[in-house]
Amino acid sequence: MNTRFLIQTFVLFVLFFAITDTFAQTRTRSRTPTTTSRRKPEVKETVSIKEKLNYEIKVGNPGFGNNVFSFTSKFNVGYKLTSWATAGLGLRGGLVYINNPAGISDNTYVDYGTFLYGRGKITKSIYLQAEYGHQNAALNNGTRQKFWAPLVGGGYMQGTGNWSYGVELLYNVNQVAQDFNGPIEYWLNFSYKF
Repeated sequence: MNTRFLIQTFVLFVLFFAITDTFAQTRTRSRTPTTTSRRKPEVKETVSIKEKLNYEIKVGNPGFGNNVFSFTSKFNVGYKLTSWATAGLGLRGGLVYINNPAGISDNTYVDYGTFLYGRGKITKSIYLQAEYGHQNAALNNGTRQKFWAPLVGGGYMQGTGNWSYGVELLYNVNQVAQDFNGPIEYWLNFSYKF
């Protein structure tokens, strides 16, 4: 599939949800309370570190082809720096299974890595994200290749309460990372305290 087509589709997807999200927010504005002459002293609330943590599980990049199956997942923990900015770290793992023709043994490869990320919310549901990770990928000859994988992109989340779900698209900046993971990584995201 054409990379340019995927990027254009993602941009249209994000713009559509940004417009609908903004329209919904303008229709549900509430009145501001009136002030009285007596004001109560302000009390600063302290928020524990546990309340500022965000947990996510992502599944994505499935591959189904001629005799090939691949699947990747991520787990990350983020710390909310502000109401709109989060920074965190995570683990990544992937499985590639190749079903060879009769007489040749099948191959299974496991890839793994770690990453750091930063996220900025544009609206309550739409965000931009940058990642910088290190991967260790298996090669066909039994050896492994290590490489750095910078990614940029964004996503859309929705949900109620503490649980949210959504989609995320990230572009692989590094050519070596593109060889292993493709130019675009797509994820289904399940988040606690997004």
